[in-house]
Amino acid sequence: MARAEITVTTLSRAGAKGTGVVGSALGAKFRNDGRTWLHLVNGAAGARTVTVVSAQEVIGLAVADLAVVVPLSSWIPVGLFPPDTFNQPIEAGMVYIDFPAGTESDITVWAFRP
Repeated sequence: MARAEITVTTLSRAGAKGTGVVGSALGAKFRNDGRTWLHLVNGAAGARTVTVVSAQEVIGLAVADLAVVVPLSSWIPVGLFPPDTFNQPIEAGMVYIDFPAGTESDITVWAFRP
């Protein structure tokens, strides 16, 4: 099984309705151009941490992943994602997202760009 791919939706003045992906144990991914941001929604009664996986190393040291705490029963916008830091080398142009173990389906994520 593979990570679910999030379709990136282009914003417009008329509005945009993206397609969200519900979190899973396998994680998710989206195509990143450096201008993409995420809309994370937590449907649970407790805070959840979503991890955007870093792919960069600096002088041989791994750059830490971005851990985003999504408050209980709310949403949060997150981004931007510099390609040299977040795009995965094994899957060019893709950014990986991991969800909290055991509570993955509490999170739904959309991806947007201008």
